[in-house]
Amino acid sequence: MSVVRLILQKTSVARLNEIAKRGTKVISFNLERTEHVFAKKQDGGLQQVIVKNESNSEQIKLIREHYYIKK
Repeated sequence: MSVVRLILQKTSVARLNEIAKRGTKVISFNLERTEHVFAKKQDGGLQQVIVKNESNSEQIKLIREHYYIKK
């Protein structure tokens, strides 16, 4: 089981709804069209944001802009 799925299993529905609501105010890309993978590292952590549909160039663009990723 992935870390994300384990966290989601232990998080209440109300909390998940609050996170989604707040996320739309600060994140330009669509949270429902992406998957977030978190991994602990010795010096901190790693977050990956992956589009569910790899042909969705608009979401890819928005993710890159949000994280200041230059192509």
